[in-house]
Amino acid sequence: MLHTRTTYSTFMIRINAVRPSSSGVPFAHRHAFQEAVMPEQQADTYLRPFMRYQRVLIYGGGVLVTLAIFAALAFHMVSIVERYVARERHDLAFDLQHIGDETAQIDAILRNNALNGELMWQQGAMPPNADVDQFFRDNRVFSLRSHPTILVIGITAGTISRTQVAQVIRFAVNMAPLLDVIASRHGAPISAYAVSANRTLAVLSLRRPPTGAELARLVADRQALGRQLTDQLPATTDRYMTDHVPSGLRSVHWLKPSSDLLTGLPIIRLATTVNDSPRRRAPLFDVVFEFPSQLVTASLPQARFNGAFAVLAKGDVIASTATNALTRTALEHALQTLPTWPPSGSVAWSLGSLMILERFGTTDWSLVYVVPWQTILGELDSPVIATLTTSLGIIALIWILLLVFDHNVFRPTLAAAIRVSESEHLNRVLISTAPIGLALIDMDTAVPLLRSPMMTALEATMSNRSDKAAAELVHHYERVMRKSARADESGQPGSVTDILAFERVGAAPMKAALRMAPARYQGRNVLVVTLADVTTEQELQVKLAEAHRAAEASNAAKSAFLATTSHEIRTPLHAMLGNLDFLARSDLDTSQRDRLCIIQEAGQQLARIIDDILDLSKIESGDMQYENIAFDIVTLIEQELVLYLPNAQLKSVAFLHIFRAFEPRWLIGDPTRIAQIIRNLLSNAIKFTDQGKIVVILDISPGTDPASSSVIELGVQDTGIGIESEHQAAVFDAFRQVDGTVTRRFGGTGLGLSLCKRLAAGMSGSISVDSTPGIGSRFCLRIPAVAALHPASDERTGSLAGKTVILATSHPEWTEHATNLLTRWGE
Repeated sequence: MLHTRTTYSTFMIRINAVRPSSSGVPFAHRHAFQEAVMPEQQADTYLRPFMRYQRVLIYGGGVLVTLAIFAALAFHMVSIVERYVARERHDLAFDLQHIGDETAQIDAILRNNALNGELMWQQGAMPPNADVDQFFRDNRVFSLRSHPTILVIGITAGTISRTQVAQVIRFAVNMAPLLDVIASRHGAPISAYAVSANRTLAVLSLRRPPTGAELARLVADRQALGRQLTDQLPATTDRYMTDHVPSGLRSVHWLKPSSDLLTGLPIIRLATTVNDSPRRRAPLFDVVFEFPSQLVTASLPQARFNGAFAVLAKGDVIASTATNALTRTALEHALQTLPTWPPSGSVAWSLGSLMILERFGTTDWSLVYVVPWQTILGELDSPVIATLTTSLGIIALIWILLLVFDHNVFRPTLAAAIRVSESEHLNRVLISTAPIGLALIDMDTAVPLLRSPMMTALEATMSNRSDKAAAELVHHYERVMRKSARADESGQPGSVTDILAFERVGAAPMKAALRMAPARYQGRNVLVVTLADVTTEQELQVKLAEAHRAAEASNAAKSAFLATTSHEIRTPLHAMLGNLDFLARSDLDTSQRDRLCIIQEAGQQLARIIDDILDLSKIESGDMQYENIAFDIVTLIEQELVLYLPNAQLKSVAFLHIFRAFEPRWLIGDPTRIAQIIRNLLSNAIKFTDQGKIVVILDISPGTDPASSSVIELGVQDTGIGIESEHQAAVFDAFRQVDGTVTRRFGGTGLGLSLCKRLAAGMSGSISVDSTPGIGSRFCLRIPAVAALHPASDERTGSLAGKTVILATSHPEWTEHATNLLTRWGE
């Protein structure tokens, strides 16, 4: 009892504390006192977490969109550079084709001369002995009388047989007319020489006859002459016996640059072997043709490229086009990193410079092409600046719209909801602390055992004493129970509900709402009595009605807040998409229009994601409604195919369909949701298919009678990336894809197939997948539908009856589809 009175006193103190003060105490002091004695109340227990969630959703969405734009920007920058690299490689490959043709022509000339040498080796008469004697008499040097530019020289101090000298002179005489023909075709004398297999004799074909001093210099040191002639040639020609290219042709070797025997100018040399016959391939000579080294530099495509070229032979630079410090520095760094490069035909990057390594024609040499990063940036500055400006402008626009939405829509709506919630909380406190008298009365003695402060206050106003009032309540209970002998309307046996009038001292009678029920307390039979002054009931009912209205207003505000939030999220998004459509109709260049298309697609994708999330939420909450109306399944599918045909054509993917069985054509169902499933399946098929074809197959299994359900079986088959068998079940889970690489390569939220499965289940249907990685996938949708009772007639049915049709198609799928339609129209 003491505890109950203390609680009542505390309650009264708090009520008095919030009354206006007339004692002149400053308002700040009164406010501090109220905070000290009043318990801290949370204005709301769910709006504040919801507020945080909405802010995270708004600004987190802005951050995600910003990151997506930056990712798209980075991807676009990479694509710009990749297109530049592809263009450079394409142009370089075109010029390398010409270089390859030139080197192949030179190889062919050398092979033909070697073959002619083999054929002429043993033809013709041996030279007279006088020529052999003159060779030994002139210090092992013999000059052909008809061709003074052709010399036969001994390059060893050892013994040389007269027979070998005679054979070599005959070889030189036989080859002289051929060299004249080659020189006449090229318009200039040919420099070439042949070294015997045993490295004792050499046949020199010089560009001009040597002077006496030049000839003396050549034969002064025969060993040095032999080393110069056989430089980079093998000590023996045994390797040439099997050294043939895969085509079976004689191999030609491009040697490192050397110097001309007479002028000392740099030259390049090509070497092959001459055998004693084309069949035996026993080596006789190493034949070497010489060309000016300027021919290599002249063959490089300098005018069309901004980078620098270098031709390398086993790491040594043969020719280079680096003309300034920038290209020379980039080329030097490229040559330093050359040992770590991949094989020819590759692209590498180092310190921002582009480096391409290719084979120089048909030779064993390498061609290095280097473009400094400064040159690349200078060529790509316009598209890069335009892309950066557009992306930053879009990001700024998005954040401005988000801030405006937060300040003008979200915050005012949330503030109104919080005020309504605070009012609701106050009303609930008032209801929970409503003044009601409570007492426990001993039914045997009619003595009150416990009384609440409110019960004491009510008894104090009565004219009867408390003990008489308690006895009257017990007698009234016993009287009512004897009369009723049954449970009251509440369904609890022994309880009594009534309204009694009590006389009050100096006041009008008090009508009290009474409720009594038996109970046990401390081993006694007690009567639990609740008593309330009914004279104030109307006031309490008014308060309760106001509290109820406030609660309804709070719920309405919360519902309006959620509806407003969803609407306002879509409103700026659709405003952005609408303005982008207007912008698409303005004059834009190709690059701007491409970027605008990317932004439009991203916005439309975001709108589709929001719609999918709302649909998924409706399905999970059981609020999704399905229609049952008549629709034409063939027309429905054809409309969706027309929508997605341009997307398939952009990827050069064949977009086909087959209608195998399409009767009954008019069905009862929800065409909107069926079309939504078809769109998701077609979108996935196009997204994951880079080449090949996509085939849509319709097959309807009619019911046994008009009242039974038909089964719509729709298959979407593609030649895309496919799905591993262990991942096929997971593709129908919400927000899941096969793995992270699929999301990184193709994007998406993982909602499409999950939504398809739930929509199909909502229409008593199902969806399944059969897929093989690297071959493709087939998704099969099965939905039951009742045939329409009064379907519209197809005017084309019977229009081809009795006519002959010649059909030509590009795919067998078209043949099957067209045959089914034409058969139907011919009935």
